[in-house]
Order: sequence, then C-alpha cells, then structure tokens
Amino acid sequence: MSHNKTSANQKLIELINKESCFNLQFRRDVRRKRTNHPTYYRWQVQYIITLPKKSDEKSERLLNKLQNELIKCGKIYYNKNQIRYTVQGVDDIKEKAIPFLKKVLEKEKRDKFSLWEKAINIIYGYKGKKLTDWQESDFQKLIYLCKKLEKKKNKNHQWNWEESAKLIINNLARKKQTQKPIR
Repeated sequence: MSHNKTSANQKLIELINKESCFNLQFRRDVRRKRTNHPTYYRWQVQYIITLPKKSDEKSERLLNKLQNELIKCGKIYYNKNQIRYTVQGVDDIKEKAIPFLKKVLEKEKRDKFSLWEKAINIIYGYKGKKLTDWQESDFQKLIYLCKKLEKKKNKNHQWNWEESAKLIINNLARKKQTQKPIR
C-alpha cells in the first residue's frame, strides 16, 4: 500500500514538473453594462495544469488530489478537448500554491517559477490598490517579468497589452512628477 502511495505521489510530481504553467497577464476589461463602458486594467496571475481530455483516469485523479489534498484550492474545468486545473486568486497562489510548488519543482521549471513568484509578490503587495497608486518601478518590473514568462521567438514583437501598460506607466511617472515633496 505504501509503495502505491509513493508511486502515485511520484507520478503527481512528474505531472507537475511536465505540465505546470505559470501565467501572468495584463488584462483590459470593458464593462459593457455600465454607462460609457468604462475600461479597467489589472494584472492577473494563474497556476495551470492542462491535460488532453483523452488523458487516463489516473491523471484526472492526480489533479483531484492536487486540488483537494495538496494545494487545497483551485478548480478543475472540463471542456471537449482538455481538463484544466487552475488556481487564480493571488491569496491562494501566494499562501497555498507557491509553498507547495517550492517543495516539488525540479530545476527545469524553477527558473520560470522564480520569475512568476517575483511577480506574485509584487501584485500581492498592491492587493486592493488601484493601478494609479502603484510605484512606477514595480509596474515596470511586472512588464519585464511578463515578457520573460511569455514565449515569443521574435524579440521585437509588441504584445497586445504592452501599449496599454506603457500608458499607465506614463501616468504613474506624471503623477510622481506632480506630487509635491512633504517638508
């Protein structure tokens, strides 16, 4: 019995190291139901494992174990092509997913994980604050980390979100210049 449990845990660790995705996005949301359709921007983070729908039942059970016993948060979604485990809340990621992942990730995934963790720490520090209250340097760091995490072959490629992020940085810089020093 102990051997089976060890074997299942090893398979779960292999699955995590093979399929984990550390997602960081700068999102633009338009509220169509509100007058004038205001636009909001935010940083979104996710921890994701995606498997093909035709995966065996053992893999699906491993995701359930990850959700219910190990990380103890997140959701599993099913669609016609895949099974997807995701943790989205910055609190759950910082307090549950990161401590667990630090124990099981191997070198190959640790580099991306380290970048993602830095981003989580910045976002967590500004939890509940408007983007206009952020430090420009922290916003710049998130842009840098987001680019490092995304897989683009063309180094001159401009991401869809980059122009909006630059506008916010310009606003943060202007705000900083107009603030009078306290004497």
